[in-house]
Amino acid sequence: MYIIEEILADFLRKQRAEVFEMSVLEYNEELHLKNVHQDGYEEGVVIGEVKGEAKGKAEINCLYSWLRSLNRTDDILRAVDNEAVQNELLEEYHKAHTCDSK
Repeated sequence: MYIIEEILADFLRKQRAEVFEMSVLEYNEELHLKNVHQDGYEEGVVIGEVKGEAKGKAEINCLYSWLRSLNRTDDILRAVDNEAVQNELLEEYHKAHTCDSK
């Protein structure tokens, strides 16, 4: 039995760094799952923002096309960089019809 213990002790001394690393870096399933969840959440937020921005741009483009077809370029110019005017015109636009290019 002494010889086996000595061989094991010698092996562990030689592999000390690896044994230490394995004990320190032990897999933590709870932490791993939390990180996976957080990564998925953050990815979902980014995807939602991208989709929302694309939908908003498409809606404004439809509005501006509609206004242009009615020769209301003055309203387009008023709406540029003015969210209140955009909202007012979008409300009018939605009452008139829905956008075909969704």
